[in-house]
Amino acid sequence: MVKNTDTVNYESIIRRVKDVISARVTTEEDGEIKEVHVLARAGRHPRQIMKDVESALLSSFGSSVSQKKISVAQIQEELDEQLHGARLRLESVSAHTSGTSFEARVRLRYENELVEGTAKGAASPSNKLRLVAEATLAAVAEYFRADYLFALEDVATLRLGMRDVAVVSLVFISNEGEEPLTGSSLIKNDEREAVSRATLDAVNRQFSWLVRR
Repeated sequence: MVKNTDTVNYESIIRRVKDVISARVTTEEDGEIKEVHVLARAGRHPRQIMKDVESALLSSFGSSVSQKKISVAQIQEELDEQLHGARLRLESVSAHTSGTSFEARVRLRYENELVEGTAKGAASPSNKLRLVAEATLAAVAEYFRADYLFALEDVATLRLGMRDVAVVSLVFISNEGEEPLTGSSLIKNDEREAVSRATLDAVNRQFSWLVRR
């Protein structure tokens, strides 16, 4: 059983796992691990990082944690964008609030083509971030003329170590089936921009393949 007072020790062990930048562990009232959030460098498959985290906790503390409780967000370095081919890039994020209504507008660019997406809904704080992600996906759909579908599952902002991170979970739907995707972006000055970049981080894991196809 995991004690709340020991979460710092668990986070310290997780940070020793290869490619992990930071980690946050939350527990249930009875002390059992509820969630493990990991921020890692891109390169290795998230499932391999999950396995390494699971093994690290088990070997160090005897704590067995299901991989279903472990989420991995990966950060793409700017150099990776230059080396890994085609990527949609964020041109701008804008928003307008009118009473209880909020509208997000996102513009994306690939080479010389500029596309735009919008999303409108309730102006609650959490829904605003979700609408930014929806507007980003609307711009992606505009680029692909709806031939491929990226469906938004969830949007969150996390405090991992000394960093604030925007994390987005998507599902890519095609004739071959469904594939879950996650994306992340460090929050530097603007949460909305970070959410849009996190959404693109997830989409761009498939973008080069889709463009070639």
